[in-house]
Amino acid sequence: MSVQIPTAQAHADAGSSERAAQRRIAPVAGHLRGRVLAAVAKAGDDGLTAVEATEALHMNMAQLYSVAPRFAELIRDGYVRVGGRRGDRQFYVATEAGTAWARTERAA
Repeated sequence: MSVQIPTAQAHADAGSSERAAQRRIAPVAGHLRGRVLAAVAKAGDDGLTAVEATEALHMNMAQLYSVAPRFAELIRDGYVRVGGRRGDRQFYVATEAGTAWARTERAA
């Protein structure tokens, strides 16, 4: 089951190639959002950066650009929040709603 958000996001100034990428990722974005959220929830208070989440999902660094935008979507819907900084990167932690969702998914 995936976190249900209707479409993948592109930023306001996205060009035509970025919008095309948004359309390509849309069918899998919900599933990927769910995987990112599960990994962040599993990390607990330590949270994960986008790079760490990519590694935790056993994805290659080229896929970072598929993983990183999921954080904005999860923040927007209240599943994760910025936990702080680790070096020059933000890390993200699950909110109560995100943790509850992850617990429900593991039980399913």
